Amino acid sequence: LKDKHNMERKQMNILVVKGINQYGVLSYMLDAIADELQHRNFNVQVCTWDEIEKRMNVHWDICIGTQAIDAMFDVDADKYIAWLVDHPVLFYSRLVKHKNTGNYWIGCVDQTHVEYLKQCVGCEKVFFLPHCAGKSAYIKAYKERAIDVFFPSSYLDLAEFENENSEWRTGAVKLITDQVIALLKNNDKISVEQAVKEVLEQLGETVDTQFLEECMIGFGSYIDTYICRYYRLQVVKALLDEGIVLTVTGSGWRDFERNYHGKGKINILSEDMSYDKVLDCMADSKMVLNVFPWFKDGSHERLASALMNGSVCLTDRNEYTDRLLTDDKSAILYDRKKPEELAEKIRYYLVHPDEAEMIANQGKQVAMKYMTAKNCVDMLLKGIDKG
Repeated sequence: LKDKHNMERKQMNILVVKGINQYGVLSYMLDAIADELQHRNFNVQVCTWDEIEKRMNVHWDICIGTQAIDAMFDVDADKYIAWLVDHPVLFYSRLVKHKNTGNYWIGCVDQTHVEYLKQCVGCEKVFFLPHCAGKSAYIKAYKERAIDVFFPSSYLDLAEFENENSEWRTGAVKLITDQVIALLKNNDKISVEQAVKEVLEQLGETVDTQFLEECMIGFGSYIDTYICRYYRLQVVKALLDEGIVLTVTGSGWRDFERNYHGKGKINILSEDMSYDKVLDCMADSKMVLNVFPWFKDGSHERLASALMNGSVCLTDRNEYTDRLLTDDKSAILYDRKKPEELAEKIRYYLVHPDEAEMIANQGKQVAMKYMTAKNCVDMLLKGIDKG
């Protein structure tokens, strides 16, 4: 039976479509998924979205992509899978265009995004598909690592962001978005859509699914981007003000450096470092900082890859981390509202490397058990089967 099952798999053709993504993170992960599928005897081809025309004369059993949703549907396939690593509202027009297609599945890195798509958008075939870890080929022994605290991310000037969105964000829309952001600053445990619903009800509105969906289309993306970047900035500034030296890579940090007038020090390695190089830096870092996007029950590649490369992962908590990780055992789980407490732990573990190395080792074991490309493919195939 096993041999027959493998022969059936050999006959299946899978196309993996890579879109444009900053730093190449998603391309790296799609390549890892493709490698794992090939290891399981699927016939797999990988292409970029602008190469897809060459695959249009072939029939595919499965087509897998990320945010390049329209490009996937340019090919003939029995099943289409879109993997979303940001809030679905950012891709709303692309998602709803195909939502009534019976052979279309959506994987989300956050369980709350799954619920949003099912309850607010009306998508049925949605499943949880968290990030898998990337791994450097040059992992250093923990005590030989040159970087103390590494933060691969980007910086957004919030004042500029507000100004760029000032023309449409007026009147009632400005009132609502300001109140939602204020609520999320006070309560970081709820999702954007939960906060929008709560504010609208406080303003006397009756909020049904359609009204909530319309509001999320109108300004959900703005709120999600703002609150993510707000907390990222709060954590970074607090750590710097506490005297923690941060080494960063990603766009925008030169602007931050010019505007920051605190006492801390930030080392900027690059503004456009490739993901392979990011992984090498993680493998040369004692600690890697993660500040989640607004994921209440999901993963991020920083988390998974930091653990896999033997760094102590410093991450804010959510339901996903609380299920898989233990504070001071396999990671450092911090409260994003109390970054000063995180600074104290960083100082402690930098001068207690034996204890830090034990945490890094335990964290790597968690990643190897739950955050590999094999895990990702298992969940992907299970998601399709359930659909």
